[in-house]
This record gives sequence, C-alpha cells and structure tokens, in this order.
Amino acid sequence: MIDLLRRISPLLVGFLFSLPATSAAVVVSGTLQGEAHWSGEIEISGPVTVAAGARLNIAPGSRIVVSEPGSALQVAGTLHVEGTANAPVTFVTPAGWEGISFLPNEERQMLAHVRFAGASTAVFGEAVALTIRHATFEGCRIAVKLVRGASAQVGQCRFIENRIGVDAELRSNIEIRASAFRGHEEMAVLAASSSRGAIRDNLFESNRLAIALLQPFSGQIHGNRFVANEVGVSCSKIQEGTDIVGNLFEKNEIGIKSEIFSRPLVSDNRFIENSVAMRNDQFAGGELEHNAFLGNNTALFNSRKANPRVARNLFQDNGVALFCDYSSYPQVRENNFLENTMAVRLGNFQSAAGAQGAGAEMAQRRAARSHGPLPAGLLEESGAQIDFVDVRGNWWGEDTRLLKAAGEGGNVSIFFDRRDQSEVTYGESGPRGGRLDWVRFAPWRENPVTGAGPRDESNFVTSGGTRE
Repeated sequence: MIDLLRRISPLLVGFLFSLPATSAAVVVSGTLQGEAHWSGEIEISGPVTVAAGARLNIAPGSRIVVSEPGSALQVAGTLHVEGTANAPVTFVTPAGWEGISFLPNEERQMLAHVRFAGASTAVFGEAVALTIRHATFEGCRIAVKLVRGASAQVGQCRFIENRIGVDAELRSNIEIRASAFRGHEEMAVLAASSSRGAIRDNLFESNRLAIALLQPFSGQIHGNRFVANEVGVSCSKIQEGTDIVGNLFEKNEIGIKSEIFSRPLVSDNRFIENSVAMRNDQFAGGELEHNAFLGNNTALFNSRKANPRVARNLFQDNGVALFCDYSSYPQVRENNFLENTMAVRLGNFQSAAGAQGAGAEMAQRRAARSHGPLPAGLLEESGAQIDFVDVRGNWWGEDTRLLKAAGEGGNVSIFFDRRDQSEVTYGESGPRGGRLDWVRFAPWRENPVTGAGPRDESNFVTSGGTRE
C-alpha cells in the first residue's frame, strides 16, 4: 500500500484515495501538488486538478475510469500521457464527461496513444501548447477545442463520428497531419476568428462539413483527400492568405465552397465526380489555377457577383464546366475545356440589364439575407457594366469545330446564353428583368494550353490520405 502511494505521488495535498480489498483500482479526487505517476486502473470519483507547477504522468496501458460527467481533469501544471501502440491509455467515461481542460501555461502538454469516447469536450486548451499523437476520439460532442492563442500539433489521430472534431478559435494555431476524420455530424475541423495553421495529408470521409474556415484564416490546406462529404472545404469571410493546394476532392456534394469576400488560392487540386466541384458565392474571388475538374456534375459554379480568376485549368467530362448567375463575371483565360456536356451555362438571373433593375436587386437581396447580412451599399456597386461572360482565349478541344462552324456571333450548342433564352424572368419580383447575358468566346485558341492542369502529380494522396 505504501509503495503504491509513493508511485502515485510523494506530495499529494487534499487528495482522497481508497484501495478496496477486492480491486486493484485507486480512487482519486482533489488537487495534485508535486509530481505523480498513475498506472494500472485509476478511478476518478470527483474533479481532479493538477496545480500550477505540478506534473502528472500516466503510464502506458493505464485505464482511467471516470465515475461522473462532472469529474473533469483540470491541468494548470503539466500532463504527460504517453501510451504505446500495444498499450494505449484509455479514458473510460460516462456520456457527457467534461474532459481534460488545460489552463494557460507555458509547458507543452503531451497526449500520445490515448483513447476518448463520449465526452462533452474531450480536450480543451486555452493559451497552451499541446501535442496530440496517435489518439482516438469517438462519439464526442467536441473532440479538441482550442481558444485564445492555444496551439496544437495533431498527428496520426483518428476522429470518428464526433459532432465536431477539432475546433480552433480566437487566434489559435493548428497543425493537423496524417489523421483521419469520418462521419462528423457538424464539421470535422473548424478554424475561426483569426486562427491559422496547416492541415496536411489527412483523410476526410463522409462528414457533413470536412473543414470550415470562418473569418480571416491564414494557412495551408495541402495534400488532403476529401471523399463523400457534404462539403469538403467551406470558406466564409476569410479574405486572402489561404492556400488550398494539391488536394483530392472525390464524390463530395460540394468540393470547395467559397463565399462572402473569400479569396483563397486554389491550385493544383483534382476534383473528381463531385456534384459541384467548386461553388463561389457572394463576392467571392481568388485564384483558381492548375486544377483538374474531371467528371463533375458542375465543375465551377459562380453566383451573386462571384468573380474568381480562372487560368490554366483542365475541365474535362463535366456536365457543366462553368456556370454563372446573378451578375458573376469570372476572368477565364488559358484553360483547356474538353468533352464537357455543357461548357458554359448562364443561369436565369445572369443579366447585366436585369441586375440594374428593381426586380433583380430585390432577388439578390433576398438571396443575400439567407446567408447573413452584407455591408450596406455593396449590392449597388458596379459589376453590371458588361453584358457578357468572357471566355476568350481558351482551348475547346474537339468542340472547336462547333465554334468555327457558328462563327463569332453564332449559337454554339456547348454554350447556353441569350441566344437560347433571350429574357430573364424574376418570378414574384416581376415578369421580366432584362436580357440574359451572352457568352463571348471568340477568338479561341487553336491549340491546347501547355501545362494546364496540376503541375506535380506527386503532391496527390491516392491511397487514403492518412497513415493510421
């Protein structure tokens, strides 16, 4: 008994221990001072605090059994949990357990080869540095939450059917590598409120929303695989400074959704068999270059004055390669469009004339309100000075013969514009809103664009995106 107490801590203050004769478990609660070592089975019967300056080490193979949801482990000092692949540390907890909370301090905290299930928030960190490796989080409301400048290095972890996997807010910094996120009810990763970081070489599969970036975010989304998510990456009000590079988006409802003044760099990605590969909305812009859009229902969807710059991409075998609506005028140059069912389609509200009328303006305002308020006056800014979507200077492959046959002003079957529908209708706002825009395609390239599409195939993860 004395040896066991010495192993746990030589300097315990206010701790309650009991060692039943029929069990090897040690029951603990209270405040820890000094240095403690837990091993075997430990039962937490009430809140436990690791005081400032104290250190708690949990040995490989330990089972931490928590009796009540409110029996949280609060760390003001240092927690070092380092299991092994063959002997992980397991937290056996009731549903809604309040988890481990790291208070602000300068010590790096370690959680390695550890398992959590069913927690309210499994790991919470405020203004602290965490290393989380080979951890499993399953069925938690939030697996990892970071606030107020906290940082976390998350590597080779598994996040399974949580409501939210990693939530980084208020200038926090995340580095997530070689991990798998599956079946998240809300989002696998949320980075918001001027947070930053790098999310690299991960697998995101069957999540409602894989990565959500809100308000300014600077960092990289690189080398990940997004499969069968409702949305792969969602960008809202992130402005500039986000690079989405070298990822694979496959069979998602929407691969990338960019809206409300988001201007990411989207480069060297592959979009394969998504319902919508990339959707730009509400003044979204940015650069789209050297991507491959292959077999999507709609490759590039632009709505409500979304004006990205689109260059040196490959669009092949899509249902619709480029869709524009609500006064969207992307800059489309030096791309290869090959064997798409419809190369460019204009929506029912793509009208420069209609956008200046009351009916179109009301329709735009109703649509904008459904996604939140916009600064006053922006819907009245210029953007309706031209009445055509400009796709000159691109290569159209075998369809070039259709362009040549129709001539510069002719009606080409791969473009849907005012030549196919002359007037715009706005429903309840009025029977007519003006003339539909037209697609300006001449002059076109007589030869393919050299180097269109991804530049480095070695960037792409083809076998799952994680080393589990």
